[in-house]
Amino acid sequence: MNIDLSLTGDVPDVAVPNLTHHLRRDSTVGRTVTFRPVPRPPTGTMGATEIIGLVLTHAEAISGVLIAYAAWRKAQRKRPTTVRLAVKGQTIELKDITPEDIAAVVAKLQELDDAG
Repeated sequence: MNIDLSLTGDVPDVAVPNLTHHLRRDSTVGRTVTFRPVPRPPTGTMGATEIIGLVLTHAEAISGVLIAYAAWRKAQRKRPTTVRLAVKGQTIELKDITPEDIAAVVAKLQELDDAG
């Protein structure tokens, strides 16, 4: 399952590469997620958002990504407002990551995966 992850809010330029590095180093994420290249938006493009391309082995793998994201976010001085997941034409936005949020995202991804 392909997912595009992006950050919104007052996000420093180094946030997405920093988060990508953090996710790649996380042992849980490393077992269930591969990273796919996503072209960077051209410099100076208004409203352009850097995207982290993820390929999940199964819908439940998103839980490891969201837990690792929450830990990373907590350590940032300037925190993103929202994490956005784009999958199969649907967008899921999360402000805070709670266990209930993770369960809801897993259920939504399973639904989308079952729908084909």
